[in-house]
Amino acid sequence: MKKVGIVYGCALLLSSITVSSCQKDSSQSGDVEVQGPSEPAQGGDSVAGGQSPSSDGPAFSEFKDQVLKECQDSLGLFASEIVYTGFDGTNEFQSPLWTSSSCKIEADIEAAEGRYTSAQMRELFEGIVEIRDLETLAEGKTFQVSFGTAGIFSWDEAASALEFGEYGAILEATAAGESDVTITLGELSTTVKVIAKEYQAADTNAGEQIYDGTTAVDGVTACASCHQSANGVDHSPNWVSVCSDAELASAITTGEYGNNDQDEEGMCTGYKLSVAHSWSLNADQANQVIAYLRTLPLQPEAANEEEEADADAEE
Repeated sequence: MKKVGIVYGCALLLSSITVSSCQKDSSQSGDVEVQGPSEPAQGGDSVAGGQSPSSDGPAFSEFKDQVLKECQDSLGLFASEIVYTGFDGTNEFQSPLWTSSSCKIEADIEAAEGRYTSAQMRELFEGIVEIRDLETLAEGKTFQVSFGTAGIFSWDEAASALEFGEYGAILEATAAGESDVTITLGELSTTVKVIAKEYQAADTNAGEQIYDGTTAVDGVTACASCHQSANGVDHSPNWVSVCSDAELASAITTGEYGNNDQDEEGMCTGYKLSVAHSWSLNADQANQVIAYLRTLPLQPEAANEEEEADADAEE
């Protein structure tokens, strides 16, 4: 899959060279986000930064075999630990569970720093990506979603496959509450906690009015004026489903994802928006906008890929 959500911004382009999730601090996890190596400066004989490779450590072929074996042995599925959505009894709340593969090789990658050339590291990363290829892993296997608590979420397998590809699930909240959701692909599985916060339909509808500018708020430009423009950033549940309400409220009003003691931390705290984003909304207004954001229609993966291709062409 291409995404797990905002960050996940991450934005987690999970089929990229990334080995696992984008963590705010990868030292807190056994997984590691590995960026693609830079181009070798001298025919592949330099490491990143132009330094000469060190002779310390095992030969590259031995190191590569070791890392690829450890990646294979630790192979698993990855999805956000927590996904947020809502329910108000009237509007439709959907959330995607983006799924990728991961392997735990952080110590190996740290140990490789300065030892091998950029070309060698690129060769290693290509091997990791090949091991983690979901299409290969999925051959002859069944993708399933199961719920720890019944009656809160539904999963339309056909719609999920049609809109988000074979390895992502679209959940729809049918009640307020939370449930552990287990995603299984053959012998691989991961469990996500999905929380559907109870909103009032009147608040969701009021959020739409603020969002599109129907209700004027002093000092606040209608969200739609930017986000629904040709280059508008997607802030549907594609991205915001991994952010708690507190994190989103902070992003809306300060331009930085923050948190407080009243809300469980999502994956977004500590990230800053790349553009000025500071609207003077009170707590009730921010809650209304957040409720509405959680009802925005999801963009199919094909549409996201087209947008990414268009953006690359413009650069």
